[in-house]
Amino acid sequence: MKQNIWEKECKNVDSLWGFKPNSILSQYVEMLPENGEVLDIGIGEGRNTLFFAKQGFAVEGIDISETAVERCLELSKEHNLNVKAKVQDINSFEIEPNKYSLIILSNVLNFFPDNDIKIIIEKVKNGLLKNGLVYINAFDDKEPGRRKALEKYEQLAEHTFYMKVQICFFIILKEVN
Repeated sequence: MKQNIWEKECKNVDSLWGFKPNSILSQYVEMLPENGEVLDIGIGEGRNTLFFAKQGFAVEGIDISETAVERCLELSKEHNLNVKAKVQDINSFEIEPNKYSLIILSNVLNFFPDNDIKIIIEKVKNGLLKNGLVYINAFDDKEPGRRKALEKYEQLAEHTFYMKVQICFFIILKEVN
């Protein structure tokens, strides 16, 4: 069902999330080791994926929308970037342990129930290299604007609305020794 919703959303527009990388995420590129590997879960059309590939990182990503993945791969070819992307749901995706310097979850977790989020976070944690970073960008259900969202925006799922106000944060899941 989720795949149908996102496929429909992607097919109805030229760009669902735009092509500029998340501005907060892009500020942290210098925190990553050169030649690090990045995993973008929920790549959409590749706005963050393409940014990190342009910076010289090996980037791979998944998304539930075939249209989004096709657009990301087309853009990577246009810009001569090496991006690996495939259609897959995070619930069935196996993250290779101890592989990534950065794992991106931009506007992903807010589409899952709490039990799934716990499983996803555990997978992500295991996929990080020592001192690796996780970027999580999610809508905050305590945000005062949420009440307005109930009136103004279409509700796709519980706690799921498009809002301009977002809460962004990094979590370091492995201790620095």
